Amino acid sequence: QGIEEIDQVDFDAGINSVVVIGNGIAGTNVADHIRRRHPKCQIHLISDEPYDLYNRMGLAKIIMTSKGIGTLKLIDDSWFEKNNINNWLNTKCRSVDIGNRRVHLGTGEAIEFDKLIIATGSSARILDVPGFSLNGCFTIRNVEDALRLRSYLQDHEKNSVFVSGAGLLGIEAAYSLCLYGARVTLLEKNSFLLERNVDQRASEILRDFLEKSGITIYTHATVKSISGKEKVNSIEIDHFGSDLLLSASAVIACLGIEPRTSIAQGTPIEIHRGILVDETMATSVEGIYACGDVAEFGGAITGLWATAGAQGEIAAKSALGIESSFNQDLIPVILKGAGLDLMAVGDLDSKSIDRMITVEEGQFKYYKLALSNGKMVGAILVGYLDLHNKVIELVRSNADISQFVEELENGSIFKLLDL
Repeated sequence: QGIEEIDQVDFDAGINSVVVIGNGIAGTNVADHIRRRHPKCQIHLISDEPYDLYNRMGLAKIIMTSKGIGTLKLIDDSWFEKNNINNWLNTKCRSVDIGNRRVHLGTGEAIEFDKLIIATGSSARILDVPGFSLNGCFTIRNVEDALRLRSYLQDHEKNSVFVSGAGLLGIEAAYSLCLYGARVTLLEKNSFLLERNVDQRASEILRDFLEKSGITIYTHATVKSISGKEKVNSIEIDHFGSDLLLSASAVIACLGIEPRTSIAQGTPIEIHRGILVDETMATSVEGIYACGDVAEFGGAITGLWATAGAQGEIAAKSALGIESSFNQDLIPVILKGAGLDLMAVGDLDSKSIDRMITVEEGQFKYYKLALSNGKMVGAILVGYLDLHNKVIELVRSNADISQFVEELENGSIFKLLDL
C-alpha cells in the first residue's frame, strides 16, 4: 500500500520514529503494518543482509536453478520509496541504548526510536559432531548458503549427499538435490517424518512419495561423525542403535535454528532461548517488541515462515497501541517445495475433539478433519493444494461443517468450498 491510500487512518502523533531490526518476513511485515496504520512516523528497516525481503522457504530451489535470488525476491526498491521507509541494507546494529532510546549502528551512526521491534531472525543449528568443519559440510539459512552448496556440487561428486534433519527445510532440500541429480539420503532422528506436525499416515504417504522420487530415508538415525582429509568422504550414523559407516560426498545439516539474540544481550530485555515475548509480542522492556525466529512465545520458537509473518503484524499493531494477540494454533505448517503439497493447521489431538474424518483417495491424496461439536478445529491435507486457503480459513473461524459430515466421509472434500 502507498501512503496516499492510508492517510485517513487515526494514528498516535506521539510516535515519531520506529526502528525495526531485521528485514525478513517478520521485520518487513512490521514495517508494512506500521506504515498502513501510521502514515507520518519515520520507519527504519535495518538488516545486515545485502538483499531485501526474499522467500526463505524457496532457498532449496536455488540449488537446482541458474537464476539465483531473482526468483525469490518479494519486494523491490520502489516499495520502500512508495511507503517512505528508510531501508538500511548491509548495516549492522551494534547495540541498543535503552535509556536513551537509541540504536547504534556499525557505521557509527545512531537512530533514535520511540518503538523498537527486534526481528533479527535466526542462524542455522550446525551438526555438533567431529568433522563438520570439513569442506562439503553445509547449512542452508540464507541465499549465500544455497549458492555455496550449488557451487560445491558442480565442482565435486554428488553421488552420495546426506541431509540430516527431515523438517520442512530438510525435506525440501533433499527433494531439490534429487532433482539436481544428486543421490540423496535423508536422515531423521524421530520415528517418522514431520512427527510434530502431522499424523503417521500423512507422514507415510510423504515418505512413500519421496522414496519413489529417488530419496533414501533413514528414520531413528543421527550423525555420529564425518570423516575425510580435506573434504567429506564418509559419514558414520547411528541407526536404531547400530553404527553404519557410509560413503558421503556432502553433508547438509537442516536441524533447526538458533535465535539471533545478541542485540538484546547485556540489556534488561529478558532472554531464555529466544527473546521472551507475551501474546502481544511485547518484551520485558516497555516499548520494545520482538517477533519471528528470535522471539520465544509460550516456551516455543517455531521457525515457521507463516508464524514470523503473523507475529510481525501483531508486533506492529501492538507498538501502535492497537489491541492484538498471537495464537500459534492457527498458524499452518505448509510443505510446498518437495513435489507433494502438504498442510496441517489447528488442533489435531486435544480431548475436545469428538470426531475425526479421515479419507485417503488414491495415491498421494489424503485428508483428516478434526471436529469439536460439529466445528472444524484442525486439518491435515496431503494434496488438495486448491483447498489450502479455504481449509485454513474454516479452521480459524471454527466453521460449523456438521451438515457436510456424511459427504466428507465419502470423499467429497470440495464441498467445503460451498461454505
